[in-house]
Amino acid sequence: MFTYTTNPDDISAAKHLLYDFYIKRMGWQFPKDTPTGWTIKEVNGQNILDDCYHDTSRWYIGRQDGKVETCLRVLRKTAESPLDVEHYNATPAFKAFLAQPAQYAEINRFGFFYEEHILYYMLNFWTRILEDALREGWTLVVTNGFGDSERFARVGLSPIPDATFKYHPDDTNTVSTFGIPTADIPRILKNCRQILHSMEG
Repeated sequence: MFTYTTNPDDISAAKHLLYDFYIKRMGWQFPKDTPTGWTIKEVNGQNILDDCYHDTSRWYIGRQDGKVETCLRVLRKTAESPLDVEHYNATPAFKAFLAQPAQYAEINRFGFFYEEHILYYMLNFWTRILEDALREGWTLVVTNGFGDSERFARVGLSPIPDATFKYHPDDTNTVSTFGIPTADIPRILKNCRQILHSMEG
């Protein structure tokens, strides 16, 4: 059910899911000129939520009865393409975290149809992503939202101290930034597997 995909139809379905989740259900309105190029497009007769990270994105989807019902994306940091969060989080603490010699990747764009399955979705995605990160030597970055802090704590994550920020000055809530160095991935992966096993058991 949960898989990494390069299929254009799967990716389009994931972006439509993000449009449905962020724009229609969450009522999110973003500025016209965001640093990451947020835009709404029509593809194959349906709206999708898109941005400028086509070339550095790795998409993961969860499918049920042939339909994409949840998605998550990983962005790889390159010399030409910073992480999405770097456009918004200018704290010295986060810059210091990124100054370490590492291959960085960011987990973002979590979308889903069924809110009651959030933890199950997250654990399945993270198990796959952490396995990939361990194999490829990534250091991961992720920000919290939709009650993520509690779920992140369950798998053993703590926020980077003094690295909170706002995506927009008018936002009422601050966002925490979490880092997962490569050396810490086995511990987090073990926790994810254990919780997932208890849920499926």
